[in-house]
Amino acid sequence: MRAETGFDLVVCAFDSTLVSALDSELERRPDGELRLQANVEDPAAQQLMTLLIADANEGYTSERLYTENLAQALAVRMLFLGRGTKPPSNNGRTYGLPGHVLRRVIERMRSFDSDLSLQALANESGYSRVHFVRMFKAATGSSPHNYLLNVKLERVRELLKNPSMSLIDIALDCGFSSHSHMSRLFHKFVGVTPSAYRRRLRP
Repeated sequence: MRAETGFDLVVCAFDSTLVSALDSELERRPDGELRLQANVEDPAAQQLMTLLIADANEGYTSERLYTENLAQALAVRMLFLGRGTKPPSNNGRTYGLPGHVLRRVIERMRSFDSDLSLQALANESGYSRVHFVRMFKAATGSSPHNYLLNVKLERVRELLKNPSMSLIDIALDCGFSSHSHMSRLFHKFVGVTPSAYRRRLRP
């Protein structure tokens, strides 16, 4: 075989333990055994792969929840595609997490030095990872990753009011891997750098 144009090849492999666990968590598990699928064209799976590649190229390690969310979504999709079954749409009614459970999960999210993996947050809720992600989004309107990011950025805003606290210390206190990582995300979502935001706070 000879390629007539340039191309990129991406090889993706899933941990079998993760796939088995997610397979057992599916609410509407497709029938049949997983089998080799060739020439699969699935725009949603392609988009998830594109986001995972971009995430891997970012080089930041503290956005674990985002990476886990993408990987889980792709694995679940491939479980359906691997059985030749169309993945279900998300048009059905999903109930949100009960209030007391949601409060417990959010309290856990505010403790940046604790384990904030998808599995840990799901364990805190008492639901499986697959159910937790859907129910959390139904309750808050945000994915667990986006909600956690907003919690972190709100904490950054609070700490910027303290002029004696360095930006590096603020970044570490809020669970970011570095000052530059915090600054990049702060600028992306707030519109200004943390330094500029702090200058605005001065009387």
